[in-house]
Amino acid sequence: MGTIDYREYRFSLREWILYGMEGAALVFVAAVLFFDTLLAAVPGIPFLAFFYKWKRRERAEQRLRELKLQFREGIKSISTALQAGFSVENALREAARDLRMMEWHKAYMTRELEEMRRKIESGQTVEQVFLDFAGRSGMEDAGVFADVFAAAKRSGQDLTKVIGNTVRTIGEKLEMEREIETILASRKYEQNIMSLMPFGMLFYLRLTSGGFLDVLYKGLAGRLLMAGCLAVYVVIWRLGKRLVQIEI
Repeated sequence: MGTIDYREYRFSLREWILYGMEGAALVFVAAVLFFDTLLAAVPGIPFLAFFYKWKRRERAEQRLRELKLQFREGIKSISTALQAGFSVENALREAARDLRMMEWHKAYMTRELEEMRRKIESGQTVEQVFLDFAGRSGMEDAGVFADVFAAAKRSGQDLTKVIGNTVRTIGEKLEMEREIETILASRKYEQNIMSLMPFGMLFYLRLTSGGFLDVLYKGLAGRLLMAGCLAVYVVIWRLGKRLVQIEI
């Protein structure tokens, strides 16, 4: 558990099969709707590599969002436990217990906190275990937390007060990210609907208008035009995905 690199997502066998079928279905649908032949799916086979890459990035981002939420709750619990007089090791244990009470028994952060406690008990410092977690998760806030903790210990400052202030600041930042994500959720949904519109329109025309599109499926000019339309669609889809991604 302690060696997970959260910046890279590894597919399970089930996901390899599921996303492979999903990507293949997209290729076949595009081949039929844009070129009226399944043979057009053959040049689209390399698309599966890009589809897997996109799904891997999407799953990694989703996991990181969940991890940030769990991290926020975890450091809140750590701060509360320290203020109550617990040692760092016991504060980590209490934080993991709090996360389990929130029905996060198998959550990444729950297991990370338990692993951190074991590492500290085996001789590693708090800043070391949090810096290791920050490096594997790609979370800047985890690194900030470790740096502040180390600086407070070295300078002899009131550890509970410094950690409490840091936790508040990090919590506010993560809450702002969550609010922005909530605002963008409807935009992402709209973007997904708009992405399906070209396929829906082509399907509707083929279903209701018979040979209306035959001129686009016969002859070199028509096929080149449809290939150009598909290329433009892919570019616009990529731009749409980037427009609804905001990093703080």
